[in-house]
Amino acid sequence: GGFAGLAAVRRLRRDFEVTLVDAKEFFEFSPGMVRPYTQPKLYGKLVLEYRSVCNKMKVAWIWGAAKKIDDKEVVVQLSNTSTKSGQRVVLPYDYCIISAGCHYSSNLWYASILGRDRERSLEGRQERIEMEHKKLSELAARGAHVAVIGAGYVGVEYAAELRYYYPTLQISLVGSPRGVCPSMCPGARKYIKGHLKKHNITMLAGPKYSEANSTLFWKKVGRSPPERVFKSVGMQPHCEFLPSACLSSKGWVKVTPTLQVAQLDGDSESLFAGGKVFAVGNCADDVPGLLPLPKNSYPAEEMAAHAVRNIRRMESQRPMRSFHWAWPCSVCATSLGPKDGVLLVNQKRPGSGFVAMRGRAVVWLKEFIRWSKVDECRMGTIGTLIWRFVH
Repeated sequence: GGFAGLAAVRRLRRDFEVTLVDAKEFFEFSPGMVRPYTQPKLYGKLVLEYRSVCNKMKVAWIWGAAKKIDDKEVVVQLSNTSTKSGQRVVLPYDYCIISAGCHYSSNLWYASILGRDRERSLEGRQERIEMEHKKLSELAARGAHVAVIGAGYVGVEYAAELRYYYPTLQISLVGSPRGVCPSMCPGARKYIKGHLKKHNITMLAGPKYSEANSTLFWKKVGRSPPERVFKSVGMQPHCEFLPSACLSSKGWVKVTPTLQVAQLDGDSESLFAGGKVFAVGNCADDVPGLLPLPKNSYPAEEMAAHAVRNIRRMESQRPMRSFHWAWPCSVCATSLGPKDGVLLVNQKRPGSGFVAMRGRAVVWLKEFIRWSKVDECRMGTIGTLIWRFVH
């Protein structure tokens, strides 16, 4: 599922018999998930149920988690059943696209697909958001100290959201020795640091933080331990259903330049399942011959569109084409609360690119992207027309 999975289904549904499998009951617009914890009523604008959208697309939908895949079939454990005695179904396939995504060590930003079934349902997810919002309100009422671990764009966005909606909180943003958003260009980093300083968000970049040394860490930096810690570090794949020969040392899915899943075969690599399985989006390892792609929605959908085109080429026995870096992959918009933000373009390497836009206009742009993309995922006419010309 996710951005890449839905993008693939939309392109395949008219000419193929398609089944969408996801361990969650719902799709979330994950780039906007920092805000519902401060404004829970916004969550309804960021989420849709897979069952509803699959009915509109006239494709099959299975709520379950893939457990095993070989060269002929996928074994899926249905959700709402226990791990020990859960019902499983076997899905034979002609082609398979893996878009399993990834997750942080915290499931605030990405809904859990590894936890209990309750956490995978829409109702359970809404309960989690309401619970976190209530806790934040209680912390703000007494001016508590909270910490955001990880000063990448997600951590920065969340710290800025907390400051805007809960001005009484004491907020610490803990990053690496390289400082905030180390992958961004100097101009963007300077602008973000200025915003954080202006709004009294304490930036800590020095000793490495871990739960094991947390007491010592806060003593070294001269701050009292926080009452609440939010993590935005430790991005991890979850593709254990594939043979280990198909995974990198860190668990990402190995792919060829054509986005087919590769496997280690002795001292060389070969195509897994005869080349009928593709991997797209955040679960995929670096594409050979390309700079590392950002793990966000645009490259994921671009990869999905390319995989579908290659499936059609296989069907018509035409040569497949290698994936290439599309220029929008290098665009990054980071919001700093609901009234400020920064837009980078041409960010192909860490520290590269330049700032193209600052201020409230970036927030408006992100809101337009959010609205139009969710509308497309819901099979809305306007969103579909807008994004039809992008991929």
